[in-house]
Amino acid sequence: VRGNHEQMMIDGLSACGNVNHWLVNGGGWFFNLDYDKERLAKALAYKAAELPLIIELKTGDKKVVICHADYPHSEYEFDKPVDAELVIWNRERVSDAQDGIVQEITGAHLFIFGHTPARQPLKYANQMYIDTGAVFGGRLTLLQVQGGDHA
Repeated sequence: VRGNHEQMMIDGLSACGNVNHWLVNGGGWFFNLDYDKERLAKALAYKAAELPLIIELKTGDKKVVICHADYPHSEYEFDKPVDAELVIWNRERVSDAQDGIVQEITGAHLFIFGHTPARQPLKYANQMYIDTGAVFGGRLTLLQVQGGDHA
């Protein structure tokens, strides 16, 4: 799925985008590339723009929804219009859950999110947050959604 770092790269490389926002959030590598690698990186950025904001998986009789940061509704419906900014950036739901305000999202068995690093995966109602800070030296967390116990 498309996340905030992909979006910052896409925006930073667009004619009217904010390159400084991308630079201060890890985009400096791009400006150290030679010509051929820069062309390849730009091509990959255009492909990243095609990444979906939301992926729905059906495994057995269960529906699993994957988004980068949040699904910004209390009820999931396939292809329901969503605010892309919230899907990519929102931390309000996980912050509320950490404060004891937990709400299930109906319409799917499990929602998987990243974006908000924690020491270990977090589970609130039917939501799992699996960003364990690999970018900061933490562990990389993978979740098996088919044939495994993820509930």
